[in-house]
Amino acid sequence: MEFRQLQHFLIAAQENSFSKAADKIYISQQALSKSIAALEQELKVPLFQRTHRGVSLTEQGRIFQKKAYAIMEMMNNTLIEMQNLQAVQNQSIPLSVTSGLENWLDIEYLLAFSNRYPEYTICTRADDDIQIEEKIIHDAEEIGIVGSIGNPTRLDTVRLLSLDTLVAVSRSNPLSRYECVPFSALANENFILTHSHHYANTFLITYCNMAGFVPKVCHETAEINYTARLVAANQGIFFLPALSLSASAFREEEVRFLRLEGDPKIFSINLVKKRGKTLSRGASLLYQYMIERYRPAD
Repeated sequence: MEFRQLQHFLIAAQENSFSKAADKIYISQQALSKSIAALEQELKVPLFQRTHRGVSLTEQGRIFQKKAYAIMEMMNNTLIEMQNLQAVQNQSIPLSVTSGLENWLDIEYLLAFSNRYPEYTICTRADDDIQIEEKIIHDAEEIGIVGSIGNPTRLDTVRLLSLDTLVAVSRSNPLSRYECVPFSALANENFILTHSHHYANTFLITYCNMAGFVPKVCHETAEINYTARLVAANQGIFFLPALSLSASAFREEEVRFLRLEGDPKIFSINLVKKRGKTLSRGASLLYQYMIERYRPAD
């Protein structure tokens, strides 16, 4: 039995498909099928039921899945413990941050961490919520900062900041005469969304549905300056968190920011790690430091 066979088995069990699992780990479906077949032959039990719709675990497969998870966790924790036995100078700690939230990080705080722990250097990486969660869940990275949570059962989450929701509208839009609007008042507006890899989009659409309408999305973009120009030209409305850095691209003489009645708090800033995972020493120190520095007092 090989380590990679356990990985292949667990991903195939998660995806219920050999082809999807193979795509996810960048190998051919034939290679993955061969790996799992060899594992079944070694164990002398069938792990999957194969049908034209995909695959599903057999009873033996479900039992083996629990064992495989335990083995993988034990191996991961053992590797981390062995790595922690050696003090590595100037070790990098990756910190993935949702695109658009980088400016929220206080550079002085990050420098203070390096001064406190000179053997570590923080390396920030901008990405979207979904990709950050995927990396953490699949152990590609240890911790991250995200704007919304999509997998609460698989992540340990610390909310660092809860943000009010603002709606940016053109001053030529009739809505601009209001200070606060209900969701239902937005039913006939064109919507501008960030690209689809942010969970906030899903939450926003859900709240629109709860208000009795399906939002008409006319533009999707990741470029905030382009978004600001679209709003100013009354080509749509845009939802954003109440952070000065989020509003900085909009010109006050062209755009107004409205508040929402019964604000659903679509946006937040959250520190995440994989649920139950033992962090490496550097990641653990940074995780606790972020909570100490950023989490508001209860």
